[in-house]
Amino acid sequence: MLTKVSLSSIASFKEEASLTTDKKVNLVYGLNGSGKSTIGRFLRNPQDVIYSKCSLQGAVGAKFIVFNEDFIRENFFESSSVPGIFSLSKKNSEAERIIANASEAIDDISRKISDDDLRKMEDLSKIKKERETAIDKIFDIKRKYSGGDRVLDYCLEGVLTNKDKLYDRLSSFNFSGRPPEYTVTDLQGEARLLSADSEAREELLPKFVFNVAELENHEAFKIPIVGVLTGEFGEFINKLKHSDWVREGERYIDKGSASPSPCPFCQEKTIGSKFLENLNACFDKTFENRISILKDVSVRYRDAAAAIQNYSAFRSSKFYDQSIDKVHQSIVAEIEKNIILIDKKIENPSEVVEFYETSKLAEEINILVGGVNAKVSALNEKLGNRKAEFTKIYQKFWNLMRWEYDHSVAHIKELDEKRDKVLAAYNKSSSLLNSQLAENSEKIRGARKSTVNIDDAITKINGELVNIGIVDFSLQKHEQHLYRLAREGHPNCEFKTLSEGEKTIIAFLYFCELVVGIESPDETVRDRIVILDDPVSSLSHIFIFNIGRLIIHRLFKSNTIKQIFVLTHSLYFFYELTDIHKEGRDANQALFRVTKSGTGSQISTMKYEELQNDYHAYWQIINDPSHHPALLANCMRNIIEYFFGFVEKSSFGNVFQKSELSIPKFQAFNRYMNRESHSLGQNIFDIKEFDFEIFKEGLKVLFTICGYESHYKKMAKII
Repeated sequence: MLTKVSLSSIASFKEEASLTTDKKVNLVYGLNGSGKSTIGRFLRNPQDVIYSKCSLQGAVGAKFIVFNEDFIRENFFESSSVPGIFSLSKKNSEAERIIANASEAIDDISRKISDDDLRKMEDLSKIKKERETAIDKIFDIKRKYSGGDRVLDYCLEGVLTNKDKLYDRLSSFNFSGRPPEYTVTDLQGEARLLSADSEAREELLPKFVFNVAELENHEAFKIPIVGVLTGEFGEFINKLKHSDWVREGERYIDKGSASPSPCPFCQEKTIGSKFLENLNACFDKTFENRISILKDVSVRYRDAAAAIQNYSAFRSSKFYDQSIDKVHQSIVAEIEKNIILIDKKIENPSEVVEFYETSKLAEEINILVGGVNAKVSALNEKLGNRKAEFTKIYQKFWNLMRWEYDHSVAHIKELDEKRDKVLAAYNKSSSLLNSQLAENSEKIRGARKSTVNIDDAITKINGELVNIGIVDFSLQKHEQHLYRLAREGHPNCEFKTLSEGEKTIIAFLYFCELVVGIESPDETVRDRIVILDDPVSSLSHIFIFNIGRLIIHRLFKSNTIKQIFVLTHSLYFFYELTDIHKEGRDANQALFRVTKSGTGSQISTMKYEELQNDYHAYWQIINDPSHHPALLANCMRNIIEYFFGFVEKSSFGNVFQKSELSIPKFQAFNRYMNRESHSLGQNIFDIKEFDFEIFKEGLKVLFTICGYESHYKKMAKII
């Protein structure tokens, strides 16, 4: 059984519209142009590429038999003869037993195939839903890392709008098993440095140079520097341990005076020639040379200190390490302390001083500088080969994502394997069942060859023609397995000589025999789904009644027909086919309505209580301004024609002689409504003339001036 018909992107079905059913009899009502014929054509040839966006559910292995204009044209207009219809007639109990058993087996197998397909769809649907959830989780990559400063957007090119493509890219990277030693933030930083606004190369930091190890370890600072402390005078100074004090006082002695000079400390005139002789003997040239060495070291050390590197100009570097400043401050402080020690040594040469060693701090600075320069060199090298570096970042990004989303990738792969196993199992079962189906079909084909003929169908068709009062023509057997149309006295009558109604009737009677018979002796009976597209479109009411009775008794009640869909624009015919008994209607029938608006055709379910005549249907349409202007105007005219022509029995033209309708505002309304030949569909209508509100107001004025305002208000409420 066909359980769902979905149409989309075909003809007037702009968006998806679905008909869902579990009933044998399905009645579909819709005005001409609403989209009914599109449904019929789709069911007649669902494999056509133009229906690629449409779909069917259920009806596995069923045969679709469609009555529509295409069927009539192909079987009657395009050939002088029509294919014969085979039916079972010859009595052959053994063949009938074989056919019955094989048919029962086919029914059982078909049910199994249908059940398997349903279970397969359910199983695959569960897997698909679970897979979509996992895929959506992976799509967090896009949500997290696209946008913002967009430095990594290039990594997501081609997968930003497609979840499946993003998963395919992610799963194409191998899982390393070890967590990457970097983060997305690291990669963003690398990409930012390589971005278009970072073209300028960085300068390397100069090495810190302060080569004073020789000076800081000079022997002169490690020993006391004193004069020649021998003899009575020298021993006395040595005993006092004040050679530096004595030497300091020497500067204040007037050595050129002939008389004794005053002592620089006590101011007594005690410094005579003998004292000066002994003093000069203590602080000889050797002593002075050593003092000179100390002063030289002082100059050199100060010069080196003045020349040390200042790194303030490099603080704007992307990689500058603030620790350089801290160590630099420390070494400057140590240098200043050493200079103080040098001055102290020169002032007090007898003292021993221990320098603060600056070499370790200098080494520490250079280690930091080397670290910065390594990064600068790496960046400069990358800037020279940007394309390759961006590729590396791309690879690292996806390797990182592969690590972070490994659980989801693994889960999806498990689901894919599960899906493949499910498909393999069902395909194996389907292959076996189809083999059994073919085997039983072959049994029926072999048995039927001895029991079929095309004579019974002719007899039934011609009998139905007589029953509905048509005796002017009939079908006759023509050559082998063919029929042809014949009139009395004209055995080679052509189909085109029949009236429209006669054409429809003979084609439909032929169709009725076709759906209960077979088209060739080799055909295997399958589930048959019948679609009737407006079979009474050109028939008078008496024939509509006859065709309706024929459909109910020959098709609705046929055991060889699995399901039937009747599409019609006639509410009268629709009502004729509807079961008036609620129990039977609820059990076997489903009612639908096809409508068309500016957004396209839609299919909706319909309740029995909604059935109404054509007059009510026209009101329902004009009360919805979303319909096409031409349809709205056409339905307004139908309302006027029906009401004033049949209810009031007034002349249609006389209605528009009222002065209220002659004002300029209603000119377009008056002109369109008062035209002839409406029912033949020959009016030419300019959509630009149509104003829904003015036309609706004109209709209200028309009913009001004729005394039917209350009727208008009542009908204007129909939705």
